Amino acid sequence: MKQILNITLAAISFVIIATDQGYAQDDQLVNFGLKGGVNYSWLGLEDTKDETGKIGYHAGIFTRINLSTHIALQAEGLYTTKGSKVEYDNAFFDGDATLRLNYIEVPVLLVLKINKNINLQAGPYAAFILDASAKNNSSVNLFDFEEEIDKDNFKDTDWGIAVGIGAEVDHLQGGIRYTRGLDKIEEDKEFNGNNYTFTDASNSIVQLYVGFSF
Repeated sequence: MKQILNITLAAISFVIIATDQGYAQDDQLVNFGLKGGVNYSWLGLEDTKDETGKIGYHAGIFTRINLSTHIALQAEGLYTTKGSKVEYDNAFFDGDATLRLNYIEVPVLLVLKINKNINLQAGPYAAFILDASAKNNSSVNLFDFEEEIDKDNFKDTDWGIAVGIGAEVDHLQGGIRYTRGLDKIEEDKEFNGNNYTFTDASNSIVQLYVGFSF
């Protein structure tokens, strides 16, 4: 097993060296930048007819510390919209509901620079909810919960992991990232001395982004 591990590490090192086509040795130690893009988010809700997810966006700032030619540490501060759209159908009524959740999200990522233009990213994130709302379209007007959904229904914080791949040309960058929440987002409720949540919903997002560094 140890020999296999050594061979694997040697192979990875060889690939990195082989694909490094004149990576600049005089890059700045610290870079700052702006970034933004499109989100596709969902909550993994159970007991629904269909969950189609929700289109949103994110925007914010980042800073990168270049630890070596191939390794960097990147921290970001993003305003990001999350949530989901679901359809429901039963014997009494049907319709769809869209849940909107807005967060300040702070990913801290290890960046592996495969070569001058391509990098891989992975690390944890923490998020802090700003507000929440719901939009309901039901076949029965009596079934309306929009006024009951707000920030107090959800936990103040969320956390999880983020992984992605990026491309850079000079000061421009772009890429795709997947973030997965590792905690339930609903606030616990109490009934007869017992705590409960309606669902095991957690945040998931696929992001497409572009950015500019300086």
